[in-house]
Amino acid sequence: MSDSHETIVNPSATRGGASALAAAGDTLAGRWATLSSTINSLNSAKPWGTDQAGEEFNKNYLSGDEPPATLTLDAGKKLVERMQQLGPDIAGAVDGTVDVDDMVDGWFGKGEK
Repeated sequence: MSDSHETIVNPSATRGGASALAAAGDTLAGRWATLSSTINSLNSAKPWGTDQAGEEFNKNYLSGDEPPATLTLDAGKKLVERMQQLGPDIAGAVDGTVDVDDMVDGWFGKGEK
């Protein structure tokens, strides 16, 4: 049993969860790529028109200082990239924790766990 200052990690279960999370991140990235490509294609077709009102909409929607369409697509891309990296980061953290634990055990534990 552990006290309140200890953390118990099940490396194999955590690696399995990290692997599932990595796969989910990859699936999300693929779907995001398809979705953002479709949105970009639709935007480039200027469905709002090329008359004065349409050009004004384009100016405010896709270009300028803080265009909502571009900001939204960029934010979505960053979120997806972070989600895609989460599984590998967790796996790396678990592997690092296990390596440090094994090293400390070698120094002070004399092979006893």
